[in-house]
Amino acid sequence: MQSRLQSETLIYLQRLSISLNRIMQTSFNQRRLWELIISIYDRLILSYRSLLIQGILYRTTEQRHYSWVIMMPFLPALV
Repeated sequence: MQSRLQSETLIYLQRLSISLNRIMQTSFNQRRLWELIISIYDRLILSYRSLLIQGILYRTTEQRHYSWVIMMPFLPALV
């Protein structure tokens, strides 16, 4: 359970890193870029805390709901 939680968290972090790299390559407004990076970082921290809490609470839920427990906190951070 914990290793799967960590591996799926790592996948989302890698996707976020790719998105940030694309933004940095296409953005010309440096101030706006840093505002965006900070807001994504803040969302990621909140999402990660939520993910850990939900991961602990997950043990009482069914297996088929697992992917939604992992995905839902990260959706706002990836938009």
